[in-house]
Amino acid sequence: MRFKRAVSGTLACVMAVTSVVAAGTFSVRAEASAGMDNAAVMAEHELAEHGVAVDYDFSKAADGRAEDKSPCQNDAVVHGQVQYNKDTGAMTLGKNAYVELPMSILDSLTDMETFTVEARFAKSGGCGLEAWLFCLGSDISSEFPDNALYFLPNGGQGMGVGVVKDSVERTLVKPGKVWNNRYYTVNLSVDHGRVNLYVNGRRVGTADGLDTGLNMEEDIVAAGAESNILGFIGRSCRKEDSDFRGSIASFKIYDGALTANEIFDARFAEIEERKFFTRNVLGRNVNRKRVAYDLKLPGRVGDFESISWQTDGAVIRPDGTVINPRDKDTEVKLTAKAKRKGGMEAVREFTVKVLKLNTRSLENTIKRAAKVHEKDYTEVSWRAFASALAEAKKVVAGGTDVQIGQSGVDGLQKELKVRLAALKHRPLVKVDFTPKAIKLSKVTNEKGRKLKVKFGRSSGATGYEISYATNKKFKSARKVRVKKTKATLKKLKRKTYFVRVRAFKKVNKTTYYSHYSNVKKVKVKK
Repeated sequence: MRFKRAVSGTLACVMAVTSVVAAGTFSVRAEASAGMDNAAVMAEHELAEHGVAVDYDFSKAADGRAEDKSPCQNDAVVHGQVQYNKDTGAMTLGKNAYVELPMSILDSLTDMETFTVEARFAKSGGCGLEAWLFCLGSDISSEFPDNALYFLPNGGQGMGVGVVKDSVERTLVKPGKVWNNRYYTVNLSVDHGRVNLYVNGRRVGTADGLDTGLNMEEDIVAAGAESNILGFIGRSCRKEDSDFRGSIASFKIYDGALTANEIFDARFAEIEERKFFTRNVLGRNVNRKRVAYDLKLPGRVGDFESISWQTDGAVIRPDGTVINPRDKDTEVKLTAKAKRKGGMEAVREFTVKVLKLNTRSLENTIKRAAKVHEKDYTEVSWRAFASALAEAKKVVAGGTDVQIGQSGVDGLQKELKVRLAALKHRPLVKVDFTPKAIKLSKVTNEKGRKLKVKFGRSSGATGYEISYATNKKFKSARKVRVKKTKATLKKLKRKTYFVRVRAFKKVNKTTYYSHYSNVKKVKVKK
């Protein structure tokens, strides 16, 4: 046979297991009751059986070649106008653009009659109905190639696979609209002529697949290929067909025919490779190494019927609630189980680091809250504030009965700040310190140019102030303060005097006066 492979070369390529293993441990099984440890062992065993004969890197240009990321080094030649996107890892095929697949890919397979092609693509609006995404077979024909295996991404009835053997074509089609600029993942499994097609991890047709009788050695290598080219990406073997228009993000050929279970598992791995964890699970958290807030653990993602979650401790609960440790940052293992009808189950394990609880901001808010006093605020506003303050103090103090995460602490801090700002002062009680006005009872002239003054008492007054002057407007009046309700004014002139009196009260450093009493007019004669 033309493609006889050395054992050492096969082992080298088998070591090129998929990025599924690099990303984490997966397993797929039909027994729903199987244990987690057995699942992990099964995953490593199953995936190790399927190395990768080729895995192209479409994120960069390398001297007109698509670089093979696997150890098999099956680089491909790129023709035409292409654009590379480092962020998405995809290559966009422009006018007259296609990729030549080298025949050496078959040398990397243990058995060229059993393999699986996997491609992730998105077609554009300019993709024709007859365009081929990829094909095995490179004998270009003006009518139709005699032998070829190809995938049609945009047919009139949907996407599908076509097999041409001795000019007789057989197809397997997934009906339905193929949306522009939406990525799809297809797996084409070939096992000695029996072909199965999977779109986004779901089998098209029955489990028996399509029995085509195709023989890679005789029908493709010997009768369907030219110039040592195995096939193409983005080019049809019919001259009349337009080339594929769109982007291709991944193209792999596995060493072996993957089962439906293994393809289901690889589909789950692909979601993780597209940053599913970062976009859908981490929520407010920055990355897996700095988890402080609750995770969003979805029960369903994309075309998976259900996903359940388990954790290896109480730091993260199965619903994604994070209870941050108080002593130190802690690593936690998360296990996601994806299920599909038929008993298939894929298991994925993630490790995240949960940061210890940070209460510094809450403690600072508590210090601010300690400076206010109950007597200054209304009962209703103080009650709500006191409740929030007590809860905050309880959380900061800790204890076995306190189970809270950073989300809860931040919420308590916000609540305490709101309650502090909402405190309402008690209404001011106006206190009147003004003494009651008094009545001037009697003013008499006594010998020695004196006036004897008598007046009523004002309750609570500190004393009394007598004001007298020789004019009724009390201009330049003299004032005398006394504590009793009578007084004698001395050293007066023989003139007519006007007299009045008022009470006063001193509170701290402030003096409050009553209104003046009635006025008495008295003439000093003696």
